[in-house]
Amino acid sequence: MIKYISDLKRRYDHIKVVNQDEAEEYKPAMVIYKEDMPGMAFCILTDAIWKYIEPRANLDRQTIESDVLEFNQVLMKNQAAQKAARTIRMSDIEKARIVEDALCIAFAIALNRTMRIMLCTSYNLAKCLHMFGIDPHVQAAIQLLLWIQDGLDQLKDMPEATPENKVAAGEVTVTIDGHKITKEVELNETDLITGE
Repeated sequence: MIKYISDLKRRYDHIKVVNQDEAEEYKPAMVIYKEDMPGMAFCILTDAIWKYIEPRANLDRQTIESDVLEFNQVLMKNQAAQKAARTIRMSDIEKARIVEDALCIAFAIALNRTMRIMLCTSYNLAKCLHMFGIDPHVQAAIQLLLWIQDGLDQLKDMPEATPENKVAAGEVTVTIDGHKITKEVELNETDLITGE
């Protein structure tokens, strides 16, 4: 048997996520990476565990409908990007990303039809394979899915991130239409270390 994903590694960490309110928070995640590709990582948050647990078991009507709805958003976004690429000027890198995304969509549809794996899960598997330079085919996708499933228990057991203490870093005064607005600026330990 060929091991398609033998170079992949995983670790468990808390990663910064910007939520819908544009507030930053740290969430537990499985981080998939390749040692010879620094800066590249595929992350699975605890919110997405259900997509990978047993995709064949997630075939109830409501799950299928939400999977199709979410996948259609990905599809429409890619179609809009393809249309924009024909009408506005884009870099070759941006055009290549649009084509790569279209290939991942096509692979996801094929994987869904042959293996009955949910569309979004198939799309994520295709993106992960592509990101790490692994030829996308059924055997590689299945190996990746099984490998991800093997690490989900450890992800489930991760504690939530403890909030960092904030330190007063000064204050900012802004004048808008003659009205002064003053706000205290706070930084957490991570901001101090990273210099953000």
